Amino acid sequence: MKKQLLRLSLSILTVFGFAVSSNAQCPSITCPGNISVNSDSGICGAVVNYTAPIGTDTCNTISQTFNYTGSMQIYVVPAGVATVTIQADGAQGGSNVIGVVGGLGGTAVGDLAVTPGDTLFVYVGGNNGYNGGGQGGNTLNCANAAGGIGGGASDVRVGGITLNDRVIVGAGGGGAGGDRINGCGRGSGGGGGGGYYGGGGGAGWPSATGGTLPTGGTQSAGGSGGITTSTAGATNGMPGALGIGGDGGDEVGSNQGGSGTALPGGTGGGLTGASGQYNVNWTGQSGAGGSSYIAGLTNSSTTSGTRSGNGQVIISYAGTDSTTQIAGLPSGSLFPGGTTTNTFVVTSGSFSDTCSFTVYVGGGVDTSVTRNLSTFTANETGATYQWLNCDSNFMAISGATNQSYTATTNGSYAVVVSKNGCTDTSACQMINNVGIANVGFGNISIYPNPTNGLFTIDMGSHSEAVNYTVTSVDGRIITQKSNVTDNKITIDLGNESKGVYLLKLHNHKSSSVLRISKL
Repeated sequence: MKKQLLRLSLSILTVFGFAVSSNAQCPSITCPGNISVNSDSGICGAVVNYTAPIGTDTCNTISQTFNYTGSMQIYVVPAGVATVTIQADGAQGGSNVIGVVGGLGGTAVGDLAVTPGDTLFVYVGGNNGYNGGGQGGNTLNCANAAGGIGGGASDVRVGGITLNDRVIVGAGGGGAGGDRINGCGRGSGGGGGGGYYGGGGGAGWPSATGGTLPTGGTQSAGGSGGITTSTAGATNGMPGALGIGGDGGDEVGSNQGGSGTALPGGTGGGLTGASGQYNVNWTGQSGAGGSSYIAGLTNSSTTSGTRSGNGQVIISYAGTDSTTQIAGLPSGSLFPGGTTTNTFVVTSGSFSDTCSFTVYVGGGVDTSVTRNLSTFTANETGATYQWLNCDSNFMAISGATNQSYTATTNGSYAVVVSKNGCTDTSACQMINNVGIANVGFGNISIYPNPTNGLFTIDMGSHSEAVNYTVTSVDGRIITQKSNVTDNKITIDLGNESKGVYLLKLHNHKSSSVLRISKL
């Protein structure tokens, strides 16, 4: 039963990196399916375990943002949280020395199943290469042609802090390639981004016929290192490995050729990584991006080329609200024979949602009882019965051996039911309206009474319009309504204090006053 939504405008509250955002209050709860079991051996009932539902407020998302610090950070899963959503953004690759920017970092997002108290280890990649970015190559005789460093990956680790403990990785972008400067040597390659497997580095001296494009990291191999075609003291870059970007190759400067054209870095990120570009003007290559990674997450996806600057990790979850069982028995209880209905309610402010499921225990006796005014009736048929006074230490009531029992005084009553060799006792049933009601409406009943808030007036076969008024014992009117023709009337005392309330039913023919107890 869904309640209407209240639109709210709340400013974002940030305390120690936490943020709570809410557009509406919409608590939601889902119960498990109905359960059917047989009685346990030797008893008339069964111990039944089930997973109690926990309500959530799907319009109230609580998040914590982790920014780059250059070191590991910690997230502890709060109480009542079973799933967190993680967004990992890798860092952008570094610029080269003449301002050409590196490739943008990639984004990975997904839902992770967790247990309250779990520790998640968070690493946020840096634009300086922290957390796996490869180094840019150098031009030995011309520092102005150096390539940019690869961006570091952002990741979350579970169960440990090794690279193999990562469950999600947002890939770092490739660094910008070095540029050929007039009067100076050909540019060097940029560093690859550090994804799940690192990106490749740029080549030191590409040309129309020489040089090799750096390849980005994949899920099964590291990216390549930068390759130079010069033999005059140049150094090839180291290839990438698990969590480490490939380095750019170095190049010895010379005075060959004119000025090259600066090209942008690789796009970075994504599932396969993207290589940079080069042209026949001998512009130094850009580094390739790393590869994002998701393991064991649901609703997951990756996007390339999304993040500039340093990386970022955001961990969020749907807010939880107060969940209460208002009917039935807790998990692990001994359920009697027959059907027990378990009802749970989740509340958020003035809004709520409820769900119910049944537990049926066969092979025993049904100990459920129905009350109609002051008469109790055992629902099990064809059995033997003995009614008890719960207020007198469960003393047997003399002569009360029929399926039904009519109470003559207010109090609490139960029934012992025996059938097919199985004997069991019902829960105690309370009655407070004996001697108060001046019944003139026929076969009416009120349930549940006592109540936690909601109670129903069942008018039975009565068909004429009635008026009702609910007052406190000091005469304060709680609610009233006239000319009601509904056969069943539901009244809510949820906002009232615990105590006794009086219900008056009347029309031009009859009048009744009933006592309602609010727990």
